[in-house]
Amino acid sequence: MVTKLRGQDGRYAVLDTYHRLPAGWKPPHLTWVNKTQQLQLPAASAWRKLRLAAASDAITLNIVSAYRSGGYQETVFNRNVKKHGRAHALKYVARPGHSEHQLALTVDIGLAAGAALRTEPVTSKPASKAERAANWLRDNAAKYGWVRSYPKGGIAATCYAAEPWHWRFIGVQEAAKFTASKLTLREYLWRKR
Repeated sequence: MVTKLRGQDGRYAVLDTYHRLPAGWKPPHLTWVNKTQQLQLPAASAWRKLRLAAASDAITLNIVSAYRSGGYQETVFNRNVKKHGRAHALKYVARPGHSEHQLALTVDIGLAAGAALRTEPVTSKPASKAERAANWLRDNAAKYGWVRSYPKGGIAATCYAAEPWHWRFIGVQEAAKFTASKLTLREYLWRKR
């Protein structure tokens, strides 16, 4: 099913295993955030602010993956199918047109280039760099407009397994409303429609 896009940038688009982008949709106003990754302008600006704020707390955040074209997303999906099988791929990787990365409003975050942050936030005192980063993102990302798309234990509501590294830009005001809602991002965006 083709998702309804509210606004030109697709910021509030519901993308999941059922809802996809319209054929041929391309994100507006792409800009480079480093030598290999692109985002839409508002997300790029918010990413830079988020990264600087984390650095001021001695946490280094890097983009592992940002904008992906439909063709590249197809490559990512097919590679996962070949390596792990179709059932696994459908649980962990979006098909072309269904990926939030195609909006150019989403980043996979890592502590080092090429390595996604796979650590969940902890309730105890963080012991590792990864735990510190996971807790910092949980506590601060929304202040810069970023929210986590796929929380632990949310697969029934999100359609995908937990991804501590996957964060989507929805804007500062909207992120505050989303955080207060206690919903998953998919549920929140669905109600916003």
